[in-house]
Amino acid sequence: MMESILRRGSYRTGLYTSPHLERINERIRLNGAEIGDAEFAAAFSRLGTLIEKMLSTGELPRTPRSLSA
Repeated sequence: MMESILRRGSYRTGLYTSPHLERINERIRLNGAEIGDAEFAAAFSRLGTLIEKMLSTGELPRTPRSLSA
């Protein structure tokens, strides 16, 4: 509800909902629009690279559970 109110103003909004019904990227919306497949894949890839880097330097003690399944 808050995202909808802010979006009607002059704010850029982001929304994450869970669970998804058909596709995982339907969980993420920017300014009311679902992110595309390419945007989701790029973000997922960047996150995976960051996690690997943090694991190798010890900044992250273990792989996040959602990525190890």
